[in-house]
Amino acid sequence: MAAFDRLGTRRAVRHLVAPFIDRLSIPRYAQAVKSRGILFAVLALGLAGLSLAAARHHVWVITAAALALALWMADLARRDLRAR
Repeated sequence: MAAFDRLGTRRAVRHLVAPFIDRLSIPRYAQAVKSRGILFAVLALGLAGLSLAAARHHVWVITAAALALALWMADLARRDLRAR
């Protein structure tokens, strides 16, 4: 027995009988698209600059918060931009 899936292609209704996740139905993102990693890198650089500017004016709370956010964004950028 065959049925149509969400994409309109015919395939067996086997996935309705067995209770498991069909790997074909999980959306995959293009590995060539690195725009999110670039966005995180730009945000990390901006927050690092903000942290430096706040440190020059001795505003330590803003310095610490901007530095923490810059490190977090840099880690997210590293994860997205590394080779898979």
